[in-house]
Amino acid sequence: MPLYVNNLDSINPSGGVVSMNAPLKQSRADVLNRLYDMKRKQLAQASQQGNSLRCQVLEAEAEAISNALKTVR
Repeated sequence: MPLYVNNLDSINPSGGVVSMNAPLKQSRADVLNRLYDMKRKQLAQASQQGNSLRCQVLEAEAEAISNALKTVR
C-alpha cells in the first residue's frame, strides 16, 4: 500500500500516488512572488529615504521570502 504524503494525495488506477500539491505549490509561489515584489518596493523607498536600519530589515525579509520561494519551486 503506498504511503500518502498528505490527505490531498490519491491513488491512480495503476496504484501509484498522485500528488494534488501542484496547484497548492503554484498558489503559494504566486503569494510569495507578490510578497517579494512588495518587499523590494519597500526596500527601494527606504533606500531613497536614507533609512539604513529599515533597509537592513527589509533586505533580510526579502531574502527570507526568496529562500521560501526556492523551497516551493
